[in-house]
Formats: sequence, C-alpha cells, structure tokens
Amino acid sequence: MSTYTARDRASTVEHIHGRGAGTLELDYETAWQDAIELEQLGRQYGVDV
Repeated sequence: MSTYTARDRASTVEHIHGRGAGTLELDYETAWQDAIELEQLGRQYGVDV
C-alpha cells in the first residue's frame, strides 16, 4: 500500500476522492484542525488518514 504526503487541505481532499485505498499523511501547519474531519472522509473512501 502506498503512502501520500499532503501539503495542504485541498490536495488532501483531492487525493481522498481520487484514490480507492492507501495511507495519507497530513504535513501542513493547520492539519491538526482538519484531522478528524478528513479521517472520517478518508474512511468512507478506504483511505487511512
């Protein structure tokens, strides 16, 4: 399984919608604010955030 590092929220959401599976790492300053919401979204698409 591949790992993708997101540098902003927009690329994170784009990656979640474009992938069927994998692991996504959040690497931007405000990621902690987005983490719970993006984790739930990722779960719907089979992406680990």
